[in-house]
Amino acid sequence: MLLAFTVNAVVPHRPVNDAQQFILVGFSKGGVVLNQLLTEMAFQKHTAVTEGFALKKISHVHYVDVGLNNRGAYLTDPETLARLSTCRDPTGGRSLVIALHGTPRQWQDHRRRWVSDEKDRMVALGRKSGLEISEKWYMRDLSPSLAMHFRCLDQMEV
Repeated sequence: MLLAFTVNAVVPHRPVNDAQQFILVGFSKGGVVLNQLLTEMAFQKHTAVTEGFALKKISHVHYVDVGLNNRGAYLTDPETLARLSTCRDPTGGRSLVIALHGTPRQWQDHRRRWVSDEKDRMVALGRKSGLEISEKWYMRDLSPSLAMHFRCLDQMEV
């Protein structure tokens, strides 16, 4: 699931104004969509889909308990993360802000160890590149469950 919010209200059928900012939230497998959008943003690819979405307007990205049954849940390409560090928010101020929110369901799953490895790699490479990346644990002391995966949405702090 991918959600997009705007900091300022959007009026349907009106162009995005210069001050408008988008906040993206990817939940579970929605992290793959965030990876693609951020890669497009980093390399400034303009396609019919991304052009209309105004990638330059993205100011914050939230990965919420993302994970897959194979690799690719998190963005781990060093060049992409380095390029993202040069992207500024729409007001020309700070760089893109990325927040990772997770539960033991994804970050401590011994059967899918690559999820936490990818998360750690994204954090390390992103910070090395100068990106502002934060990690927030939820229900850390509980046993992993599918229910906690969805409860993370209720408990998510922005």
